[in-house]
Amino acid sequence: MTEMKDVESTDSQDLSHIVSHGIDYTSDLIVLLPTRGRRDNVIRCATSFSETSVRAQLLLITDDDDNSYDGLSYPGVTIPRMTLSGKLNRVAMELADSFKALMFTADDHVFRTSSWDEVMMSKLDDMGGTGILYPDNSRRADVPECWMVSSDIVMAL
Repeated sequence: MTEMKDVESTDSQDLSHIVSHGIDYTSDLIVLLPTRGRRDNVIRCATSFSETSVRAQLLLITDDDDNSYDGLSYPGVTIPRMTLSGKLNRVAMELADSFKALMFTADDHVFRTSSWDEVMMSKLDDMGGTGILYPDNSRRADVPECWMVSSDIVMAL
């Protein structure tokens, strides 16, 4: 697993000065991984991510009152505790203009397909670079648990 800078914390609404730690802004896909109190899941997810991704960057989103991740070295942000949608929206809005696409995954997911990120970005390109993609994770048919969205959609919302 690639060694990256530690998760840092802030009270500020502006996350731009934090997310630059450990993030490769030359990548065109960032994967947002919100988590709380599930260190072993994060390690498993992040390990599978690093073993299968080619061009994507992983970003942990942790709560400021959760020390479960102390000592782990992944790029990330620590923000005040809030709802899952609040976390994702807050971080996505800060990152949308720096990446072509943003993806959400949960800490209990395991990446299995080699070069999955190349496949996803190719499919987004096939859609003209704008769209929402749902990889088949075979877990739920009603609500996608993992999805990718082009940054222009995030900025438009």
